[in-house]
Amino acid sequence: MNASASGTPRSWEFYKKTREVEKVAIPPRLLVNDPGMIYRLVVNGAGLACISGYLSGPDIESGRLVSCSRVELPPVEISIVYPSSRGLSPTVQAFVKHMKQTAAAGKLVDG
Repeated sequence: MNASASGTPRSWEFYKKTREVEKVAIPPRLLVNDPGMIYRLVVNGAGLACISGYLSGPDIESGRLVSCSRVELPPVEISIVYPSSRGLSPTVQAFVKHMKQTAAAGKLVDG
């Protein structure tokens, strides 16, 4: 599976031993631009995909999914956008804190 906001397939990027990024064009069976949908498709056996650890971690730990742990992918930036922290609800504060911890490089799940 492949994700693209533009609707066209994008290349997968992998690190070489030299830390150079190698781009590989893999023709997708399915083109989806929703990470949650990609996750559900993979869990239901539709194919192989690059999925964030915060989505896949529990299923990898339970054995429902298998990680290609020998493959190292370049980091992906994630932005959390919210109003000024003044008057920020405890729920949003907790979510931001959780995402900062969970999205740390190489970490699958919080806990």
